[in-house]
Amino acid sequence: QLAVPELGEYHKMRHKRRLRKLLHVDSANSYISVTDMALLLSARGMDDGITNLGLHAVMDALKKIHVAMLTQGGFCAENFPEDSISFDAFVDVILLPDVLDRIDSLWYRPAARLKKALLTTTVEEAIEDATRVSMSASGVKSHEVHKWSWETWLNAVVCATVVMSIAVLGMSVDWYPDSPVWIAMETLICLIFVSEVVIKFVMGGVKEYFTGDGKLWNITDFLITLLSFCETTLSLLIIASFGVGGASKVPGAATATVALRVLRISRVCRLMKLLKSPLLRDLANILVSFWIALPALGSVLFIFLAIVYLVGILFRLIFGPAEGQDLLSECPDPDTLDDWEDQVCKIHYLYGEVYFGTVKKSMFTTFLFMLGNFDSAAGRSLAVAFANGYGDIFKCIFCVGMISNFFGLFNIITAVFVDSTISGLKHNEFKRKYARQYERAFVQGKLTTLVDRIQHVTCSHDAPRARDRVMMDIKTSKASQADVELTEEDFMRVIEDEAVKTLLEDLDVDIMNPTGLFDTFDPEGTGRITITEMVQAILRLRGDPQKTDLIASWVALRSLHQKFDRFQLTFLRAHEAQRASLGAPAERRFST
Repeated sequence: QLAVPELGEYHKMRHKRRLRKLLHVDSANSYISVTDMALLLSARGMDDGITNLGLHAVMDALKKIHVAMLTQGGFCAENFPEDSISFDAFVDVILLPDVLDRIDSLWYRPAARLKKALLTTTVEEAIEDATRVSMSASGVKSHEVHKWSWETWLNAVVCATVVMSIAVLGMSVDWYPDSPVWIAMETLICLIFVSEVVIKFVMGGVKEYFTGDGKLWNITDFLITLLSFCETTLSLLIIASFGVGGASKVPGAATATVALRVLRISRVCRLMKLLKSPLLRDLANILVSFWIALPALGSVLFIFLAIVYLVGILFRLIFGPAEGQDLLSECPDPDTLDDWEDQVCKIHYLYGEVYFGTVKKSMFTTFLFMLGNFDSAAGRSLAVAFANGYGDIFKCIFCVGMISNFFGLFNIITAVFVDSTISGLKHNEFKRKYARQYERAFVQGKLTTLVDRIQHVTCSHDAPRARDRVMMDIKTSKASQADVELTEEDFMRVIEDEAVKTLLEDLDVDIMNPTGLFDTFDPEGTGRITITEMVQAILRLRGDPQKTDLIASWVALRSLHQKFDRFQLTFLRAHEAQRASLGAPAERRFST
């Protein structure tokens, strides 16, 4: 009395959700009629031999059973319209384990057909439930495909126009900038951009354009189109007022025209849509790599600047002029000094004042040294000059520093940068693969193909007549797929099929050892599984095992353990009460 009703309520709620969707019952239509039952049997292909009289008799029997249930529980019986019953009452009655035993044997067959049609999950329902696809998705898909078709062509035309506008911009800067040809082409380009926005407004609506899917792209396109419209309008007004080349006659007009031309470069942003194309996948990966590497690039820049700053201070102290030293005012420019052995105007001191005279100069010279540039303004080698002046100590320090810089610092920075970029690309590729594998339409199509392949493999090994009979049943009955059963031998034959292996791989189901897999699909040990059960099991095997899978199993086992403990306690109490009623001594005391 504690465990069983709780379990029954769970099953009842689950069946209610499914039957509400199956019978198209909502808040405005809460009654089930004989017509609804007939339509259901017809949709399931189970209406052969079922008469309208039989369905009316079944409806009357269900009403009587419900009245008996209410009367037994002390409730008042409901009054239902003729040939109808409320949805809640219908579910309460049809889910009774002995509902068929309470119906007259004359109407047993239509009642059994009805219960089977209601409680049997077809393969299509299993697929739709797993992928959460609406029953009315077919109509939406055709509309979306139609919408995608015209939008694809429109985007292609606009992208070609953007490429043309960039080419026109480059040519108009150098070749006859004031030519009316460029103005005419820009006007045509602007008309195409404006036409695109107007077409999308009409086809999809203004609200959908600014708030629907792809709203960021749409807003960007709208702003670029607005800039293009303003530039073209300004150019046409200037030509209409002052003639061709009149921009130079209006104060500030030339500057405004140049600024608007610079803004034309922003049209390149509209080409970003093309990155979704498989043909430009490498280009998309390059741009995505740059975006992924920005955090690592920031860290590298910080470390590099810190090293340049510290080494610049060190070089300022070592190679820079001492306090009070000012050889540049007494000696000629070191780039013009030919005598490197001059003891008064030492060339390494002079170069030290020129390139390491301040911390800022020292940092810039250090940066050039790290890049391998050791030349002065006239092309003389600073490294040779310092080596000639400071001797072997400078040579040793210079060699160690360059080796540490080129083979140490740069390689470490490159390795970190490349590793972060590759890791980010792999993560993005994994997300794209995961999204594609778990996309509703993709999964639904693969599961449907898998079911067809399972039927083909199973039927191809049957006798010709049996195969023809099974295929005929499949064509004439929509529920027959759920009735097809596979033995362990059939299951192994299906799993070993190469096409099935490919489909399972596409569904992210990894089957390394199919030998003991049949027990996973047949937990009750009946030796047979239906195609529906197989599809449901495949959906549970998708993807890599997660921690949540273990936690869900542990929670389910704990809940089952608690329910069994309550059931055991209730049973033992009932047993003790029965012994007490018979006059037998109590074996054990139980307390709450």
